[in-house]
Amino acid sequence: MSYSIATVTGATSYTWSAPTGYSIASGQGTTAITVDFTACTAASGNISVTANTACVSGTAKTLAITVNTLAAPGTITGTASIIPPQTGVSYSVAAVTGATSYNWTLPAGATITSGSGTNSIMVDFACGASSGTITVSATNICVTTAVGPAYTLTTTGLAVPGTITGLAAVVQEALV
Repeated sequence: MSYSIATVTGATSYTWSAPTGYSIASGQGTTAITVDFTACTAASGNISVTANTACVSGTAKTLAITVNTLAAPGTITGTASIIPPQTGVSYSVAAVTGATSYNWTLPAGATITSGSGTNSIMVDFACGASSGTITVSATNICVTTAVGPAYTLTTTGLAVPGTITGLAAVVQEALV
């Protein structure tokens, strides 16, 4: 990233400073600097610069820098009630800014068949798959977020058949 200021009348040099996790790669002593940062250790703070002469340093001017944190995923969308065995059931969350991967957990008997590591997965449910919760967290090279809101999944059996219709009385014939 680059930062600069207008030339200060009478200044012979400039002293720049940066927050933890940032380093001034070039330009120290001038009106423009290039700053590198280490993604996992960079902290919010201030870039500051002071104009100097041989005898005195002026008052520092600062610019606040905010390091955005990785947010937890939002609400999971998908089918809430399934009848095992069932294949190709879709679940997803909105993309999380800065996330490079997603970690899904599923109830017993459920398997991710595509989309593993992404914000949208396809799931197959085997016979005997359990009711339970689906959760997801987001991750990048530095951090894994807290798990987002749990999604309650219910596995059910087949519905009970409807009323049997037909002749209710059976006539028994006598055998001769």
